[in-house]
Amino acid sequence: MAIDIRRAQTRLKAAGFDPNGIDGIAGCGYYAALLAHNAKRPVDATLLQIGGVMAAQLPLYGWDATAERLAEWVGETSNETGGYTVFAENMNYSAKRLTEVWPARFPTLASAQPYANNPRALANKVYGDRMGNRPDTDDGYDNRGGGLLQHTGAAEYARLLQRLGFDPDDVRHPGKSVIAACDFLARAGTQAFVDRGDFRGSRKSVNGGYIGVDEVAARRNRTLQVLA
Repeated sequence: MAIDIRRAQTRLKAAGFDPNGIDGIAGCGYYAALLAHNAKRPVDATLLQIGGVMAAQLPLYGWDATAERLAEWVGETSNETGGYTVFAENMNYSAKRLTEVWPARFPTLASAQPYANNPRALANKVYGDRMGNRPDTDDGYDNRGGGLLQHTGAAEYARLLQRLGFDPDDVRHPGKSVIAACDFLARAGTQAFVDRGDFRGSRKSVNGGYIGVDEVAARRNRTLQVLA
């Protein structure tokens, strides 16, 4: 479904997120308001920064072509960043939470305890020796999740460096992470899933599995209320 931007702006204003009341670069207000509406929080400098880059980048990749595409883009990125607040993976977990998130790796509280509230050790444990990370190094921590889509692993960061010239710090920058996200989604073929209504397939193309599929759906539907 094509997007009626004037109608979307009216709906955003009615919801308390007036795009025309937001100062910024051209097109920034509309996108920043859309992100704020999805995240259920006021527009701030981070959302303005992301919105400005979205205005320039999303049309290049066709993510603004339909309501479904844009809603999925917002749903996935909002979910992965906790409403655009987390751009570097939080590896600070209690022992109990570790047994819930990684039950195969930490089947007991005792096995989890050495890694509880120890982000570097945990990242090296769960990400070491895979995704291009070398064992017995800090690769797991240095290449932990980052950006709007939580890019993870030395192999992925190497691709982003080759394709975009971005190092991990660049990817974790809110504005630059928009570019990294668009590049990743293009490589993953995510739009094809969205266009045929296969949102589970879309989630798998982003996440590698179906973790968070219900949360993404809720965020997608919230944005569709504005766009469709």
